[in-house]
Amino acid sequence: MGRKTFKKLGESLTFANVVSLIALFIALGGASYAAVNLPKNSVGTKQLKANAVNSAKVKNHTLLRRDFKPGALPRGLTGATGATGQAGPAGATGPAGAMGATGPAGPIGETGPTGATGETGPTGLSGTTMLMNRIYDVTGLEKFISVTNNISGNTADQVSTVTPNQAMVLSNFSANKTEFPAPSQADRTIQLWASPGGLLAECQMFGPSEQCSDDFTATVSAGSQLYAKSIVSDWPFDPGADVQPEPRADIGVSFVMAR
Repeated sequence: MGRKTFKKLGESLTFANVVSLIALFIALGGASYAAVNLPKNSVGTKQLKANAVNSAKVKNHTLLRRDFKPGALPRGLTGATGATGQAGPAGATGPAGAMGATGPAGPIGETGPTGATGETGPTGLSGTTMLMNRIYDVTGLEKFISVTNNISGNTADQVSTVTPNQAMVLSNFSANKTEFPAPSQADRTIQLWASPGGLLAECQMFGPSEQCSDDFTATVSAGSQLYAKSIVSDWPFDPGADVQPEPRADIGVSFVMAR
């Protein structure tokens, strides 16, 4: 509205018009006042206009979390960790898993120190032994011969072999001969002796026969002396010879010795 309009309006106002306007404002003010003084609990959802309630109309600390849309409230700080609860009961054992691949061998450890030497155990008993021996060029009608060495002599002490330091069982005696320069018709007896113990076994080769045996069994004491003896009988005598020939032969003996 311009100045002219307000000028015309001022010129047209009368005392009656002013009084009427004042009465109208009083009437409207009284109605507003009556509207504010409403009965208790008389205003509900229907009486509220949309967006009529704002932050200024809400009492502080009266709204709950459920009054807000999801995500409308900011997340608070993480609280302190609570105390650990009691362990629950053990669950059932699950099935065994498949065996994994074999891992690489680890490095070889260092060699440990050598342990102390243990005590020496007792000497074990000797096992079964087959004694075999051959004596070369046994000359004479009667000779002592060794059962372990290539020697012959005129006494037992010269050819004796000492048994182990325990009782031994002797068995299966045998002998053989090879005469030279040629076989003769003389008989030869081969004997096996022990001291102490005496004669254990003997066998005889008649004439040109070259071997004999005696299936005997005898036990000799520890440390006994063993030896053999060759005896020739019926050796021919040549009365015309200046020097009588003597029998000569290579003689072999064998027997079994066991503990």
